[in-house]
Amino acid sequence: MRLVGYQNNPVNELMNSFFESENNYSTKESFSPKTNIVKNEKEYILEMALPGFEKKDIEINIDENRLVIKSEKEMSQEVEYTTYEFGYKPFERKFTLSDKVETDNIKASFENGVLKMEIPMKEIVVTKKMIKIA
Repeated sequence: MRLVGYQNNPVNELMNSFFESENNYSTKESFSPKTNIVKNEKEYILEMALPGFEKKDIEINIDENRLVIKSEKEMSQEVEYTTYEFGYKPFERKFTLSDKVETDNIKASFENGVLKMEIPMKEIVVTKKMIKIA
């Protein structure tokens, strides 16, 4: 799995504007959930912090070789806030998947505001073959 990190800074924003259709970044306005990815011998483990979200708010898809995680959750417009320090915005994160990943066996769970995905790698079979000299 390849991952290009996203930081909210002017240089990255400028670069994103040149390569919008070919990036791995958030494609919605300014909200990009923080994500950790760990690789071990058998799998990648992706953890995405989504405090205040519920399982029903999150959509996960595989589009060609991209893992797409998104949500359309927004703050209620019906409430008049006296103090507004945090909120929810729609987001979409895309991660390019390696051809070494088993997309049919990806598992996802959501607990305590953290989306956890287990993304198994294909087993690599190494074969030996003896070649006789004629």
